[in-house]
Amino acid sequence: MIRQCLTSTLTCAAFISLPLYAADFAVPATPPGVTVEPAIHSAALEAGKPNSSTQSYFADANGLTLYVYAGDTTPGQSACAGDCASAWPAVAASADAKPAGDWSIISRPDGSKQWSYKGKPLYRFAKDANPGDTNGKAADNGQWQVATLQQSPDEVPSPAAVTLRPVGNAQGDVFVDYRGMTLYSYDGDTQPGISACISSCATIWIPLKAAELAKPIGEWTVTLRDDGSRQWGFRGKPLYTFSGDGKPGDAKGMEADAKFHPAALRRYFMPAQVTTRINGNNTVLTNAQGMTLYTRDKFRFSFGSYSVNDGPPPTPAVGRSIGPSGCDGDCIHTWLPLKAGSDGEPSGFWSIALRTDGTRQWAYQGYPVYTNSQDKKPGDMLGRDLFDLTDGSHALYWRVVTP
Repeated sequence: MIRQCLTSTLTCAAFISLPLYAADFAVPATPPGVTVEPAIHSAALEAGKPNSSTQSYFADANGLTLYVYAGDTTPGQSACAGDCASAWPAVAASADAKPAGDWSIISRPDGSKQWSYKGKPLYRFAKDANPGDTNGKAADNGQWQVATLQQSPDEVPSPAAVTLRPVGNAQGDVFVDYRGMTLYSYDGDTQPGISACISSCATIWIPLKAAELAKPIGEWTVTLRDDGSRQWGFRGKPLYTFSGDGKPGDAKGMEADAKFHPAALRRYFMPAQVTTRINGNNTVLTNAQGMTLYTRDKFRFSFGSYSVNDGPPPTPAVGRSIGPSGCDGDCIHTWLPLKAGSDGEPSGFWSIALRTDGTRQWAYQGYPVYTNSQDKKPGDMLGRDLFDLTDGSHALYWRVVTP
């Protein structure tokens, strides 16, 4: 955790976990009931074998793949009715659902509501039985395709020095500068086009400089600062980098001061009882009290040793195969399931696993999530990298959950 009291106007973040976003310009990346199957990046373990990766795609609350239909050519309408609707059930939106960002709601011929992503209505396929099934892909001569999460760095007209990038540590699609460093907005900037971060504040939170001849582009404007320099702003909010971020992907500023937030165009859902914390140099997920979250994963030993950090990345199918049964009986006296209340609703990378006693447990990217009873204070990670051999070359182990 960052332990700097940066200025008299900035709060000290030691042993404090803070919300990622306040009232800013970010919108939800997914509505309730729509989840994201994360991209899987497979690093080559053998010389000469190329790396491979998949694209993130959407699923429903149960992990079943979602699709779009090429026949839906009229905006705001679905062309899939009758027998088509039986084979391709619409992704229903609740009566009180609200459109936001890339997500809109259309009315179907029967009066029901259906979610639409970037103007394309979403469907399931009746022959998909399990999470990860994509039996409907390319059906009807390619008319049906998996609904993928579309993230383009140039989807928003921006200055040449700015791009949009998924930043896991910030749990959102965030604007970054030419170095890939996270940009932030400031709650103290209450007057559009005017920066209130001056003097010592501006030595910690570095204004995003605009060139002398820079012109406004799209929703980006140029602010004239009190020292005569020029600063880029988005939707009226001047933007900054944080001096405490050391490399691309860092978002330590979100915990250094509660008034600064990653400049995210979209934010990913997190349950109300989950937040982030910086332990050492790593951002980890914690419960609301700051206690580290863990999950159980599978590992294959090789070359007579192991290295968790160099092992394969998390895979949702593996997490589901372990499931809540990966820790039951006496196990739950040490490893405490992170419970989802009756009103918890899956969204983004978070789903719900049903335990044998009927309780609901949060799962992140397919893996059920726990705290460890031996951790006594925020920052403790006594449950990290504990292994149980299942045979001579495989093991189940506990790892810290990271964004």
